[in-house]
Amino acid sequence: MWRCRHASWLPQRIAVPMSVVFCIAVSAPGWSQGSISGVVRAAGSTAPLPDAIVTVSGSTQAARSGRDGRFAIGAAGGVHVIVVRRIGFQPDTLTNVIVSPPSTTSVVAELVHLTTKLDTVAVRSVATNIAVTGASPSV
Repeated sequence: MWRCRHASWLPQRIAVPMSVVFCIAVSAPGWSQGSISGVVRAAGSTAPLPDAIVTVSGSTQAARSGRDGRFAIGAAGGVHVIVVRRIGFQPDTLTNVIVSPPSTTSVVAELVHLTTKLDTVAVRSVATNIAVTGASPSV
């Protein structure tokens, strides 16, 4: 069995792993992470809008509003632009949303309903030259 003849090896064996753990803990993203929460509503009413997509511009962070229109999304500390989208509504852009970690910033997004009217499309088909081969009628 191998033995170290010097008593100084123990502090070095402990110091190196501890310094690595300390560096990882200090640089962990959770230390500078805050959050943005809020509600998405239809403009001019208090009706919540479910299934709206909320994104933080310049990041991959995204969330979907629930049945009550509420959402929560993680964001790094700083000033952000929040974009809220939903099918059938004009997107809402919230600028200068300030996140101060580790607190939560509250916002309200109001989406304007689009008044796009779609044209009616009628589809008609006619079957011609139908041949029945090898089939026996059965009841």
